[in-house]
Amino acid sequence: MFLPSTRLALAALALFATAIPRAQALTFSYPTIPGIDATNGEDFLKIAANGTIFGKATDGNYQTVYFTYDGTTTNTYDQQNFTYFFAGVNSSGAVAGTSLDGGQNLFTLSGGSLNYIYTTGLARPVATGITDNGILYGNGTTTDGSNTTVGFVQNGGTTTVIQDPNATYLNVLGANNNGDAVGIYLDSNNNLNSFLEHNGIYTDITITGGASLIAYGINDQGTIVGTYQGPDNITYGYIRAADGTFTTVNAPVFSTTINLYDINNAGVIVGNYLSDTNTDVAFTLSTDAPPATDTPEPASAALLLAGLIPLAARRRRN
Repeated sequence: MFLPSTRLALAALALFATAIPRAQALTFSYPTIPGIDATNGEDFLKIAANGTIFGKATDGNYQTVYFTYDGTTTNTYDQQNFTYFFAGVNSSGAVAGTSLDGGQNLFTLSGGSLNYIYTTGLARPVATGITDNGILYGNGTTTDGSNTTVGFVQNGGTTTVIQDPNATYLNVLGANNNGDAVGIYLDSNNNLNSFLEHNGIYTDITITGGASLIAYGINDQGTIVGTYQGPDNITYGYIRAADGTFTTVNAPVFSTTINLYDINNAGVIVGNYLSDTNTDVAFTLSTDAPPATDTPEPASAALLLAGLIPLAARRRRN
């Protein structure tokens, strides 16, 4: 069911560009994941505090495999005919996800042991990740008759619903060990918005001149990463510091799309960009200085959101 393989990782460095003055120093690296065939694309989706990467790759036969890599060992994960959907890993090696085996429930897989986790007050829960202290997060459907999709954080046996007061649909895409959550929601006009939830207070995340902003990940320092669409229809990455200042991140080569999916407490980011052959190129991104300043303002765009695996925004230009 779960197949491990091992060899040393390789890395390469590339140049970067950033669209905001006083940009922090950024270093792109491209770890080769031992035992993984990424002929047709690779995505690094989550990164734990100890640097363990969770991702997926598409091989030469267009088969997708999910994996974790801790710098030494690669573990691969079988969806078993789309029965298990994997979402993230923490420093303890616990992999979180959603199971459709005998009902739709959350699970963690640790040391070969599969443990089911049951939410309260929600139906059809979907995990989108796990924090280092074991908090699961994602989305589910309310059981009050409204069938509204809301976010949640699951800490042990306690389910906390995350629902922005302006939302008709909400999905938590990232959380930290403090219980802060980020993600996306649709408002009553079906506009896409991103949010930060901290101690029950919701803050919209916006950037000057950008639209379709998505907040994917947050670390314990409150740094948020994600993507947004620029006025040139190129999808850029961004790093938002806890004080609300932004750094915009371009791909190291020309690309119509770069996604920043997660950031750990060491400031290491994981993501991908679209190559000139329409193949996803996975990377880690190291940050070496405080983000530069930009002034946020509201922006939104309509988007239809669905599916059981973590949201991956991709825009391609023919």
